Amino acid sequence: MEDSTETIEKFYEQLGLLVSSFKSKNNWIVVMGDFNGRIGVKLDGEDQVMGDWGFGERNECGKRIINFCSSQRLTIVNSFFKKRAKAKWAWCSPKGHKFELDYFLTNQTNLVKNLEIINSFNFNTDYRLLRVELNVEKFKEKRPFKVKKKTVILQEQIQIEKFCRDFSKYIENSQTCREENTSFTV
Repeated sequence: MEDSTETIEKFYEQLGLLVSSFKSKNNWIVVMGDFNGRIGVKLDGEDQVMGDWGFGERNECGKRIINFCSSQRLTIVNSFFKKRAKAKWAWCSPKGHKFELDYFLTNQTNLVKNLEIINSFNFNTDYRLLRVELNVEKFKEKRPFKVKKKTVILQEQIQIEKFCRDFSKYIENSQTCREENTSFTV
């Protein structure tokens, strides 16, 4: 059985490779889940990784999260939203200690409108759910206007002219047939 430190290192190594594989494609990167670490409050030099509203005290796993985000140029979105302390924790230990362990990491901080913990969820668990509201309207790209090629426009123009000629013939034939009281075809 692997040592838990080795397992954690392997996890962050694989996650780093996965995140890096999407960076070259200029994608929005979102990593979310229970990282089992406490990031605490922002320290000097962590402005690119954290906002001003961390929660609790940092532990070793929290340091790993910070280091991972720093190396991958991700931000911990949870720390960018000012919430009351009782609205930040997601897990309550058997001893009654409350921790923020679930995080939303991204390379596009402005992708997120709001992030909150759902206080009451009708399910038997010691966790509270993390809800994230995304601002996808801001990122919708408009499709570029495509100019039709001249040959396509010319073909459409020819079809319209043919339709007009045929319609004119139809009108002429219908008037002639009414006068003669006979059937007609185009």
